[in-house]
Amino acid sequence: MSKPANRGKRFRDELMKSLRMLRVWRHCFDNTGHVQGPKRPGDLMGTWWGHSVLLEAKETHTPSIPFSRVEPHQVRHLERQAMPPSNGIALVAIRWCVPRQPRCFLVPVDIWTGLAAGLDRKSLPLPDGKRPEGVLEVFRSRVRPEEEPGLNELVWDLRPVLDLMVMLCLAKTRTARPEILSEEDAPNA
Repeated sequence: MSKPANRGKRFRDELMKSLRMLRVWRHCFDNTGHVQGPKRPGDLMGTWWGHSVLLEAKETHTPSIPFSRVEPHQVRHLERQAMPPSNGIALVAIRWCVPRQPRCFLVPVDIWTGLAAGLDRKSLPLPDGKRPEGVLEVFRSRVRPEEEPGLNELVWDLRPVLDLMVMLCLAKTRTARPEILSEEDAPNA
């Protein structure tokens, strides 16, 4: 069995490869665990269409993931990321290691904390039909970045979920501060 510090390293590497292939993703850091000092806010951080994004990556081999797998300091960092004034995007990324067919889910931090606070459950179920609303599945697709035309790799396609999260952030900002962003000013994602 691997050491707890290395759990999920393969998934972080997969996410990093997926994010590097996205043209508008701007990478800030990845938390590899080799740096001594204060704890980083999450595993991956960057920007997507001008919005700050924080990802905490977890991996599981069972049909559910205990809420305790995301430690309290990690939840605090994710919650701060999503709070005003930044209204950033904070997601728990989960890789469910189904033999020969892994699946990936992104869970917004408000959904994660809402489910964790519920008295009736201690874990998040991942199978279809049991998965709560708001847990977004990510699928693999072939990405061919323009700067590397020969590359044809199967990676997690995070674009649809990140685009959805940006639109939700814009809607939240528009509702809270309509004078800041009007419909005409909103970028098309």
